[in-house]
Formats: sequence, C-alpha cells, structure tokens
Amino acid sequence: MNKAEFLDKLCQGLRFQADPDEIRRVVAFYDQAIDDRVEDGMTEEEAVAALGDLDEIIRGVKDAWEQEPKSRPEEAPSGDTDRRDFDPAVSTRFEIFDTSLDIHLLPSPDGQVHLEYPASGRWRYDITGESVVTIRRSRKSTPPEQFHFDIFGMKFSLSKPDFGFFTENASLKLLLPAAAPVAVSVNTASGNLTAERVRLASLSAALASGDVDLRDMEAEGRLSVSSASGDVDAARLTAPEIALTSASGDVELADIRCGVLTAKSASGDVDVENASPANKLTAGAVSGDIRVSLAVPCPDASLETVSGDIDLSLPGPESLYSVVARSNSGDVHIGGDALTGPHRVRIKALSGDIDVEFGG
Repeated sequence: MNKAEFLDKLCQGLRFQADPDEIRRVVAFYDQAIDDRVEDGMTEEEAVAALGDLDEIIRGVKDAWEQEPKSRPEEAPSGDTDRRDFDPAVSTRFEIFDTSLDIHLLPSPDGQVHLEYPASGRWRYDITGESVVTIRRSRKSTPPEQFHFDIFGMKFSLSKPDFGFFTENASLKLLLPAAAPVAVSVNTASGNLTAERVRLASLSAALASGDVDLRDMEAEGRLSVSSASGDVDAARLTAPEIALTSASGDVELADIRCGVLTAKSASGDVDVENASPANKLTAGAVSGDIRVSLAVPCPDASLETVSGDIDLSLPGPESLYSVVARSNSGDVHIGGDALTGPHRVRIKALSGDIDVEFGG
C-alpha cells in the first residue's frame, strides 16, 4: 500500500468520528510520519508497512478521542510504572508509537537506556526488536472483573467499572545516555513531546496534536520535529541540520547552532533569536509574522510569508550581504545599501512589511 492509498483508507475509517479538523490533524501526522521514513531511505510501501496495521491505528485513534477529555487532566495522578533497560551498544534506535500520552526524553543517570511507561490502566505497551526497538501502545483486551450476587432468588451480574484512565501515568519517559547517543523516532496522535539535556544520534518526531518543548539538546545527525496542531518551542540546540515546523501553532527558537536551519509555520508566527546557521536558513509562514536575529552571518538565508510582516536582524556591516526583498502589499525598509556582499538574503512577503537591520 502506498501513501495515498493509506491516507485515503485512514480518512474513510475515521469519517463521522470527530470534528473534521481533528481528522485532518491525524492525517497530517501520518503523512509526515511516512515522509520521514522515506527520507531515511524507505520506499513508500515500506514506510506504510512500518506504521503497523491500519485497522489497529484507526482503533487507537478512536480510543484516544474517546478518552481524551478524561485522560488529560491538568495534573494527572501517578500510578504504577514499568521499566525496561537497554544497552545502547546493542539497541541503537528507538521508535515510539503512541496515541495520547506525553513523551519525555531525559538524560540517563548511568549510561544505559531506560524506558519508563504506565503499567496499569486500559493500555499495554508492546516492546519489540533488539537493534531497532519499537514501542507501540494498544488497548488491553482483558475482560472486566465481574461481580455476581443473588437477591430474592434472582441472580445478577455486574461488571466492575474501568477507572484505569484516571490512575495511569500521563507520560512515557525515555532516559538516554550522552556517551552513547542513540537515534529516536517519535510518532504520537495526541500528546506533547519534551526533551531536555540529552544527546542523540538523531531525532525524528511527528505529532498530530501536541506541543513541542526542546531544551539543551545535541544531535549528531538530523533533528526534525513537526506538530500538526501545537506550538514548537526550542532553545540551545546543536545539530548539523535542524528542521522545526508546525501546521497550526507558533515556532519559537533561541540560541540554535547548526549547519542548516528550517523553521516554518502554516498558521502561526516564527521567532528565531540569536541563531547560528553556518550554511543555510529557511524561515517560512503562511499566515503569521517572521522575526529572525542571527548571531553570525549566514551564506544563504531565505524568509517568506504569505500574510504577515518580516523583521530580520543581521550581524556585521551591510557590505557582507546581498539582499533582495519584495513585498506585493507592504513597505520594504533595508537599513543600508546591501547589494553586492557574499552572503545572500532573499525575502518575500505577499502581504506585509519587510524590515532589515544590520549590526555594527
């Protein structure tokens, strides 16, 4: 099954089950998940197969929608937690598939990889593989506990209510060693992703509905995170290539060091502060403002928005840059005669003002 066939059957399976916007978010999530695997070298058919059984995916999404109002309290009480330990010399890649819980990437205390996940409630975790460890959540099939009693010679049976979703942990934690970085892939339909003080081989994450918060991270390879409906907030990241995007939410980045940086939002603002892309910067928005300040000159910078203003702050004198800026409906202000420098800057706004300033 190719991507188009998979997404069409997914839409058919979810129709009439939720608000159309929710269905679109789920479809966007799996669309991105397939694209990420194709970028890693899979064919479309292989990428679709790696997602798992389509009917199980549809059931999992429906279950998440059913339990979401109850399973996401402001402060969920903790319950029992299971733990699995892995040797990073053997298990070098972890792929997480979840439907609603928050996922946290945190530093390991002892050089091993540790997975902590809810042990009680209505869900179970299937953990398979050795070199590539796949972590997938599904509903338990355990029948409910039955109570039997007799009143005036009449026999009655009553199922014990399942309150597991009130008591299970609201998060999954993956504790990662800095000395032996592993690759991590995250796909979640409804949950937040946080990562703090971790070093990875690479990170690929796609969220259908959830916020992203990344802090003090380093990746030896590509760091790619997208959310179909949520904000992306990141600070002090280092990687050869960083791509952070949101379909419906703001993207806010600070103190980013990389070779290639991509920051985009379809419906939201893009803020990039004190970034150091050594080779290339791409910032884009469909409906939102773009504000970028660079800590070092970037050889190739491209900023584009359909509906919004663009403010760009560049380090050094204007003689370093060659700037081309165009707005179909808005004012363009460039604080110098920057036309012939070695660092190329292209700026385009369909409807909005453009302002470019240079540092001393």
